[in-house]
Amino acid sequence: MNKRLIDNFSLGKDFYIIQFSEFLYSVGLRSIQFALAWWILTITNDPTVFSFFVTVALISDVISRCFLGWLGDVYSKKLLIEICYFVSLIFSIFIAALTAMQLYIFGVLFLCQCIIGFSIGIREPIQSSIIVSLVDRSQIAEAVRWRAMVLTMASFVAPLFGTVLISYVEPIGTMYIGIAITLIALIALRFVSLGTTENEANKDKLTNGSWYSGIKVVYKLPPEKFLAKVSFLINLGLCSIFGFILPVYFQKNFSESPWLLGVVEISFAIGLFIGASKVNLFLNSFYGRARSTFFSYIVSGVGILFISLISKNLPEYSYWYFVPVCMIFMFVGIGIATATINSNFLRTVATPKSYLNRVNAAALFCSGLAAPVGIALTGYAYSFLDPFVVFLLLSLLLVITSIFTCMSHELKEALSLSDERMDGFYSNRYPKVFIEEEK
Repeated sequence: MNKRLIDNFSLGKDFYIIQFSEFLYSVGLRSIQFALAWWILTITNDPTVFSFFVTVALISDVISRCFLGWLGDVYSKKLLIEICYFVSLIFSIFIAALTAMQLYIFGVLFLCQCIIGFSIGIREPIQSSIIVSLVDRSQIAEAVRWRAMVLTMASFVAPLFGTVLISYVEPIGTMYIGIAITLIALIALRFVSLGTTENEANKDKLTNGSWYSGIKVVYKLPPEKFLAKVSFLINLGLCSIFGFILPVYFQKNFSESPWLLGVVEISFAIGLFIGASKVNLFLNSFYGRARSTFFSYIVSGVGILFISLISKNLPEYSYWYFVPVCMIFMFVGIGIATATINSNFLRTVATPKSYLNRVNAAALFCSGLAAPVGIALTGYAYSFLDPFVVFLLLSLLLVITSIFTCMSHELKEALSLSDERMDGFYSNRYPKVFIEEEK
């Protein structure tokens, strides 16, 4: 019994505490932001103002990944995570105070959203790159899967939790509870002690912390450069569909049953969780990372294409026709989770430790940039094209991109390596990239 318990927590206390803390932080902060959006809509009765605040936080997040990704390669990752948690907590308290006093001060709320967005953008790549300091190299694949499951659970729980809280304790009560959860997440980090592990990782860090070095490295590494393009196009399609197309589609065709949109999104989230927890390991074991990655992208693209084709006639059918639609969305989630975990694993083990956070931040910048760009372009196209045509074009983009992933010889070579050969692959295969950066 004791041996089974030890095996189940084989990644170490520090790793699990950080994952637990990140889950609490994500749920708490998203609940606060959801409550703020609800309060702003109540005060202003203007959806445009609401969308502006959402966009401000999103853009701040994306920009900080680009400009501040080098911080995690120069300073203590644990300390930076704590600072980001603390900054988010302080400004969340400030927002709650304004809400409690019913003070809608546009400039102040704008500044708070910017700062919180920056802290999120700094923290996210660090919580990915810190994995190599927490677990043994042989456990990184399992650790990456674990983190993917935690993030999926947070993305599923946070909106549901926030919605339920607002229904019972209103926006201000939701903010108070979100602040308490964020505080617990910060306190939990005090029980993490990286000891000499992080000090070892710090020994070979560069003194050159130029903000653009991560982007330069990604651009010079053929597998990462290709993955950046793929991630941007895939996220552009998915963010446009989930952030614009589906809400508008369901509001127009099923305005009396808004719960259907929630069921569809939950189906996708369940797929992400299943893909991260079981399917990724199964596919990699039987088919290898390269084949399972390419296959997963293609399944996701074809699944979205099929949904777009039947969406035009779906309102004419009964609700039971949503069962296969939800099943397809679940398979799309499984495919996205499998492909994302494999690419994240490659990046984590193949990149030198002294560059890992910058490369992670640059990759997240490329994928994160797709959200505002995609939603803006989709909104523009929606103004003069039929909604069905817009949905179909986005699904075709996903299919073409998924087929495009199979065409990179460099990416296929990297993903086909064993775990042992993949370790430090970038510095061995492309040594000039890192030698030039160190000059």
